[in-house]
Amino acid sequence: MAELVVSNRANEELRQIWQYLAARNPTSADRLLRRIKARLERLCHFPEIGVRRDDISAGSRMLVEGYYLLLYRHDAVTDTVTLVAIVDGRRDTKDMF
Repeated sequence: MAELVVSNRANEELRQIWQYLAARNPTSADRLLRRIKARLERLCHFPEIGVRRDDISAGSRMLVEGYYLLLYRHDAVTDTVTLVAIVDGRRDTKDMF
């Protein structure tokens, strides 16, 4: 099983997503965080499961949870998955990286 590393950027984005949703519906915000956590746990077992997104950044991969794109990199040598960013998939990701 791969080790999960969460970047500062991804941590901050996750916090902001939760705060935004929790202001409207705390239960819904908590539910989304649980779904994201479950996706990340599965990702650690199957790090190549995500779609390659070299168009965003070379070597990056992506999983989708609801409206959100979980962008990550997998280092096969160290068996580490780094969650780089969590972004709203409705945004234009071309200029984000």
